[in-house]
This record gives sequence, C-alpha cells and structure tokens, in this order.
Amino acid sequence: MLLWVVDLMMIGHVGVRELDAVALGRLWIMGTLVFAMGVVMVTFIIGGGVATRVIPSWIHALLFGAAILVQIRSLVLEGQVLMANDRLMRQVDQAVGTG
Repeated sequence: MLLWVVDLMMIGHVGVRELDAVALGRLWIMGTLVFAMGVVMVTFIIGGGVATRVIPSWIHALLFGAAILVQIRSLVLEGQVLMANDRLMRQVDQAVGTG
C-alpha cells in the first residue's frame, strides 16, 4: 500500500498522464488480486461441503483448477504492471533530472 503512496508522491507533479498510468496499474493489480483471493476462499468453503459429502468432489476439483489458473494469471499481471511501473519511474527520474 505504501508503494502506491510513494509512486503518487513522485509522479503527482510530473503530469496527469503519468498519474493516470499509476492509478490504472493499481486498479488492475488490486482488482485481480481481490478476485484471485475470492476464488481461493470459495474453493476453501466448497471443500468443507465436499468433506461433509454435501457437494460432489468434482466441483471442488474444478474450483481448485480455476484457483490455480487465476493465481498464475495474477502473478503474470502483477509482473507486467510492476515492470511498467519501473519504466514509468525511470521516465520520472529523467524528467526531474535525478536519473
């Protein structure tokens, strides 16, 4: 969370386009991570239904597979956004003359 505050402080005076880029990155990362956590939580809860034999085990297996895929996608997206953030920070450093 503090990372975003520092980024906003560094970029706030550079330009609106750069500020929008940071906000968009945060939106994508946070949205994807919250969705990924939700899928894992649902899988965990459904696992309780499988243990009590209320829910068929194939549903839990399907959700587990989906959770793995969502987690992998989240990691890929986070890497992409963080690399874009790094490029943006270098541009800011060059713009303000510290790089």
